[in-house]
Amino acid sequence: MRWRADINIWLSTPGVALVSLALTHRWWRARLARVRECTWISGALVGAASGIATVGATHLIFNWAGADSTLHDAAACLYAAVAAVPRAALGIAVVLLVVGAEEVVWRGLALDALRELGAVGAVAGTALWYALPMVIAGEGWLALAAMALGLTWAALRLLTGTFMSAYVAHATWTLGILFVWPLSPA
Repeated sequence: MRWRADINIWLSTPGVALVSLALTHRWWRARLARVRECTWISGALVGAASGIATVGATHLIFNWAGADSTLHDAAACLYAAVAAVPRAALGIAVVLLVVGAEEVVWRGLALDALRELGAVGAVAGTALWYALPMVIAGEGWLALAAMALGLTWAALRLLTGTFMSAYVAHATWTLGILFVWPLSPA
């Protein structure tokens, strides 16, 4: 978070995602073998509905925050990075890769590691862990967003029993906010 203005996000983020996926290949490879199961299809449908709902909720909160909030500054920084993408297809490919890596790490390995805390503890624990970098960077609004989205995506994974629901919800939200219905000042 600290160096996001200094580092090309479209090069660094996919690099980190690829390293994350390489390090976690045992976890996601076993689950990828079950892609054709019905739970994956229903999970994808639930994830798409959740992603659309969170895009709408994000717009409501963004407009409620007011134009003077740090949330608008963070959004401006984000959209400046999006504008630097040479082609929308490249941005979409990067988003799908990065979302996959984040979901494997946070709603995969981290959620599984915290399962001994019970369902509520695991969901809350992974959401707190997911928001921690934003808290450390002093990004209050982004930390709140990461916490809320982390709770949503972890709960989806546990409730549906499939990784696909969290992945599709996260991808739908990110693509929706970046490319389909971008945030704009109130």
